Amino acid sequence: MNSLAIGGLALFVSAAVHLSGEGKVAVIEATKVPKSVQSVPDEMLARSASRILPPSPAVIFVKPEPVKRVAAPAAGDLRPVVILDPGHGGRDGGTIAGGALEKQMNLDAATRVAKRLRKAGVRVVFTRSDDSYVSLAQRAMIANRFVDALFVSIHHNASTNESPRGVETYYTMPKSGSAERVQRRRFGARSGEAFVDRRGELLATEIQDAFALATGAVDRGIKNQILVVTRMVSCPAVLVECGFLSNLVEAKNLRSESYREKMSAGIAGGIMRYLNAVANQKMFGVSFPGRTVESGM
Repeated sequence: MNSLAIGGLALFVSAAVHLSGEGKVAVIEATKVPKSVQSVPDEMLARSASRILPPSPAVIFVKPEPVKRVAAPAAGDLRPVVILDPGHGGRDGGTIAGGALEKQMNLDAATRVAKRLRKAGVRVVFTRSDDSYVSLAQRAMIANRFVDALFVSIHHNASTNESPRGVETYYTMPKSGSAERVQRRRFGARSGEAFVDRRGELLATEIQDAFALATGAVDRGIKNQILVVTRMVSCPAVLVECGFLSNLVEAKNLRSESYREKMSAGIAGGIMRYLNAVANQKMFGVSFPGRTVESGM
């Protein structure tokens, strides 16, 4: 993640894939904005951001809103926690292609996944449960209240041409320093000790495989990419791109009730496979090179 400051205006920049294979959308969020700089012109932000952004990205600037409060797990509640993050929302509609508005489809998919997870005894937390705008920073803050959770962000893809299709799942490795420190403490890493956390990659693999199997969608694989919601969230975090609304055939599938049920079954099934693996091996996906770790820890 890159950052810069303009007259006390703190920014962080992430490259979020919205035009897969054709371009990237750089989402710039302002945090800790004093009243004196609330009216900083967008063109000033653009000129300053251009110093750290890759050439010719599409740039979206957003300002923060009050952080959404989410209750921490109650004492004695031992259910696994999954944080579902329907992408976009409110003034951020996401992709508009194939006769569909992405923010609505993301929320619909997350709601379907939640229903399946709750039936399996999982506690589900939403970063948004209606058509409200939640910044990337806020989404990460919500997730980081749950150190032992899983974070799954749900999106739909688009391209500047109609040919790309299929599902792909993103993770980030390594995570930010602050996120890694939280997990180092959780797993008892010693000072200066090498710590490898592949849980995001493994969660992405489970969801990707289950999604492709359940729907028959083209499997575009898992990808390691720096995204705010996967890099800044300390627990295992992935972003699922459910398919391309810009592809006429796939867009028709994605709007189909039966296909969306298969899609939600795949995502939920991948999450449950991961949770079952963790239940049987507490150090699943975590290693300390040079140290022998008991799998039952």
